Amino acid sequence: MIFLVDTGSDVSCIPPPKDKRINNAHMVELFAANNSRIKTYGIKSIDLSFGLRRKFKWDFITADVSIPITGADFLTKFGLLVDLRKRKLIDTLTNLSSLEQNNLINVKTVSVNYHDILKKFPELTNPSIHGQTIKHDTVHFIEIKGQPVHAKVKRLRPEVFKETKKEFEYMIDQGICRPSKSN
Repeated sequence: MIFLVDTGSDVSCIPPPKDKRINNAHMVELFAANNSRIKTYGIKSIDLSFGLRRKFKWDFITADVSIPITGADFLTKFGLLVDLRKRKLIDTLTNLSSLEQNNLINVKTVSVNYHDILKKFPELTNPSIHGQTIKHDTVHFIEIKGQPVHAKVKRLRPEVFKETKKEFEYMIDQGICRPSKSN
């Protein structure tokens, strides 16, 4: 899959599959530079590699776009710089650069009414919750009285187990949950 690297795009998007049936649990509203609405279909997590010796896992918004776009949110999160002259991506973490890409394009930022709002509140369009700071002192816990509930263990089908494990590892990476320290 070839991605357009767009420093003028606030969010990263991919085109929807042909049937457009996707999990709509994380619906977001997007607007084009001309203020027209862009229909969205949910979120899809994708692993990318730009030849920079590390994987870039990101939640892309599935939207009515013609080609996949890596936007400013993706570039900022992973510390990637765009070298327009040499048409390369530079990884500030490893100091490696990608091979020359003819499809590496920069689209200039267009001033729209919503740009300032998105700049002030980037979490509105970023489906990832990784790195969010908690702004309260509330701690949630579940108080259990009596014996723990017990049920016979049932094995998951191998394909379900594989997907569940992948999702759990993703939630650990995002800081949503952590593995138990009990035996």
